[in-house]
Amino acid sequence: MLDGVVPLAKLDPTCTPRNPPAVVMQPTGGVIVNESDSAIIYCTYEANPYNVSDVLWYHEDDQLAVPTAGKYESSSQGYPTLTVRNVRKDDRGMYSCSLANSVGRGNASNYAEVNVLCKYIFSY
Repeated sequence: MLDGVVPLAKLDPTCTPRNPPAVVMQPTGGVIVNESDSAIIYCTYEANPYNVSDVLWYHEDDQLAVPTAGKYESSSQGYPTLTVRNVRKDDRGMYSCSLANSVGRGNASNYAEVNVLCKYIFSY
């Protein structure tokens, strides 16, 4: 053995690097939704270990309070998903997420833009 060098035959081939989530927001092209409809965005990620222990959502870099029901709904089945219900003009903008596993936290490398088509009432 050379100073501090381990022979290749003694390396553990099952050892894989552990890393926090590398996160990408979807859809990358954003979403266009009619006012009063729902907008759905989600985060894809790669991590080791793969299991996510915490999901945080942001709108225009402000953290959202995401209860189990109400305006926002978060689901972690499959990729973490955020549903914005009854979309209004104020809901338009950039959304992102932050995911954590036992190694650390990863923030989205991009944003998912939500555009809202507003209803107009015409009177004659």
